[in-house]
Amino acid sequence: MARQVYQTEKDLQNEQIVSNRLESALSGKVVKMGGRLGEIDRCIVNKDNEIECVLEIKVRAIDYKQYPTIFISAHKIMAGMPYRNELGIPFYIAFALKTGIYLYHIKEPDQYVYKWDGRTKQTRDNQDIEIMAHIPMEEYIIHIAY
Repeated sequence: MARQVYQTEKDLQNEQIVSNRLESALSGKVVKMGGRLGEIDRCIVNKDNEIECVLEIKVRAIDYKQYPTIFISAHKIMAGMPYRNELGIPFYIAFALKTGIYLYHIKEPDQYVYKWDGRTKQTRDNQDIEIMAHIPMEEYIIHIAY
């Protein structure tokens, strides 16, 4: 049986707001890649439609430095690595927090600590707890203020 989809229209709107802000701050267009759930959401293309990077957007209602790390599903890390390893396309994760957008360049998956973790306060189903990559907060490469 397939897992229930929890992504709401508001979630999609928030991701679009982040995409628009990224386009304003970076020199490229953020394009939604028409993939399935669990795959990488977007890519950034230049004026010649060349892909500059693939990008996963996560919106979190936390402050920067509220926690020492920010986490994301290990499946998302695994989904982005073929673009990097097989095609040479950089892979980034954009975390939109209360204090701005923080862009992380994912280079080597073994640089992170992995824990059995996830949505522990408002768990919706047994798949909310899974292997999560913990990325040190200070490893962002770009901060974009709102």
